[in-house]
Amino acid sequence: MLAFLVILVILFFVWVYELNSSEKNDGGETSYKKSGSPAVDAMSDLERREALLRISRLSQEMQDKELVNSLFVENKPSLEVDDNEKKEVCAVTQVENNGAANSNSCVFDKINEIKDFVSVREIPYLVHFTQAYNIPNIISNGLLTRTALDVSGANYVYNDALRLDGVRESVSLSIGFPNYKMFYKYRCKDPSITWVMLVIDKSVLWENNCLFCKYNAADKRMTYKNKRSLGTVSALKEMYDDLDDASRSVLPLATYDPTNPQAEVLSLDKVSADKINAFIFDSKSAMDQFDFYYPGKNSFVDASFFSSREYSRKRRTA
Repeated sequence: MLAFLVILVILFFVWVYELNSSEKNDGGETSYKKSGSPAVDAMSDLERREALLRISRLSQEMQDKELVNSLFVENKPSLEVDDNEKKEVCAVTQVENNGAANSNSCVFDKINEIKDFVSVREIPYLVHFTQAYNIPNIISNGLLTRTALDVSGANYVYNDALRLDGVRESVSLSIGFPNYKMFYKYRCKDPSITWVMLVIDKSVLWENNCLFCKYNAADKRMTYKNKRSLGTVSALKEMYDDLDDASRSVLPLATYDPTNPQAEVLSLDKVSADKINAFIFDSKSAMDQFDFYYPGKNSFVDASFFSSREYSRKRRTA
């Protein structure tokens, strides 16, 4: 805004200078015009109008730029902001939104709502399955979006070539248990591939910009949704609603399990390596090989993550 005002002042002085110069050149040797003549007066009016038009256009361009920036700026709070500053930011935001106090009007309210919901649902972690080939790049750079991987030129293998969800700028995550139907399909394609399950800190849910999909993100019921609506706390809560073909009361679900087994979270930001708390394998040989190259990392063998969610939940309650 300050730059905009400075530019306006500069343009105003240039216009005044040009106007004064035309008057001072009356009868001068280098002047080819005479002040007071119809031609000079007409030219001055034209220059005046052009200057005003330039100022008007510049003003509109600056306003448009500020509008675009306000729409796409990342509303991420600083972790160093204290509680009083958070309250002030929320209050200002509510005033600007005519007193509206909801999860979309204040990013701090949204963070607290997500934290509260995670606590009530006892969500322990997120998971992401990938081929072991990708482990070196993940440990070095974290989990990157498909777009970021392509730009970086990193060597990696992907599971979904089509990405029908239409959000290549995201990392696909699941709450508490992997999308076992998709995971099983990929494992059947080539049984020789070694897979790893990444256990990711739940704080990603409120620290990253995420989209919450109560069905598979590639499901038409999700792809037709407005992406902004999928980034709300309401969308996260909807992952735990009863569905037309599924009632939570009759399903063998943990408190933190989304109703649909293919429900997923799309992180629009990369998942940093320090958010990966453990590496899960389905065999001791695979884990031993990992430990040889990455000693000190948390690695475990847990075949339940490589089975169906129903089987895993029934086995735990039996």
